[in-house]
Amino acid sequence: MSDADGGAAGGSGSLGMLFLRRTAAILGIYAVGYLELSPAWLVGGIILSVMREKWSRQKKTKRELARAIALNSEQVTLAKLQDLPSWMLKQMWPYVGDYVKNLLKTQFEASLAATMSGYKLYNFKFEKIYLGDIPPRVGGVKVYSDNVQRSEIIMDLEIFYAGDSRIECSFSRMTAGIKDFQLHGVMRIVYKPLISSIPIIGGMQLFFLNNPDIDFNMLGVADVLDMPGLSGILRNVIVDTIAAMMVLPNKWPIILSDQVPTKMVTASQPKGVLRLRLIEGKDLMKKDRNIFGQGKSDPYAIIYIGAKQFKTKYIQDTVDPVWNYVCEFALLESVGPRLWVELSDSDDPGNKDDNLGR
Repeated sequence: MSDADGGAAGGSGSLGMLFLRRTAAILGIYAVGYLELSPAWLVGGIILSVMREKWSRQKKTKRELARAIALNSEQVTLAKLQDLPSWMLKQMWPYVGDYVKNLLKTQFEASLAATMSGYKLYNFKFEKIYLGDIPPRVGGVKVYSDNVQRSEIIMDLEIFYAGDSRIECSFSRMTAGIKDFQLHGVMRIVYKPLISSIPIIGGMQLFFLNNPDIDFNMLGVADVLDMPGLSGILRNVIVDTIAAMMVLPNKWPIILSDQVPTKMVTASQPKGVLRLRLIEGKDLMKKDRNIFGQGKSDPYAIIYIGAKQFKTKYIQDTVDPVWNYVCEFALLESVGPRLWVELSDSDDPGNKDDNLGR
């Protein structure tokens, strides 16, 4: 049957029902008069008819509203989610603090001690870990519906954190730390796999698509004495630790069901491979000086996606370097990560390299 035939049949059915209702009403009025019944029966029938019509309209309105919400579920959900995560984080934050404290002590203290030993700073350990009372804030939520498997849910959260945290540590008979830690970045949460038993979500992955913007104030000798290089060392250690923990390609897996094999949550299949060739640079800034004044630069490039990075060799004394450098990135996520190329001027050991832009 064609759409036109279906529409005609639907219209004929509605017209037939209207005819039957009108005929029944006329017969009812005729019966009241023929049987000499009280007019109250007629009034009662009219009231019932009006009430039935009102109830029918209310049900129709509810059905149409429910259908509109269902068809526009993404916008409705996003509007609610923008408030829901922040409220949840506020309630959960004290417990998150206890979890992070235990995590840093048991899983990261030893690796950080080894890293600090590479800088000739020994016996590293955490003395105090306090995340404060101010939880992160979720600035926006994006839920993906295209190119998503049926057994997973993918959403991006824009995270703002500017809390009153305070973390103190000791090493080489010195005490240092950080306070007023700030972070801003886009965190992706992947709920997978979805299973047919409680808790429905078998596991989840948390990670930043790109390196988040980080800032903090120093404590102890790093702040008071402003020891050369110490604050920079601590800053690099913190940034590298976050990147190694949960910046692509690194992900933080959480298993929520014993029915889910560990590899289904922890393993990630690459979506593809990006091959990049960095050929050359033109008219870069002159950062070096010589006896005649302004010199040139010794430029090199760092290419990175998330925490994965490649570094070219530096080209001495030029502002038009030619690298012809080739590198490849395994892409675990096809949407979201950004490719960055950062240029710097190589300086002597002990001096900070000058930034040439990105």
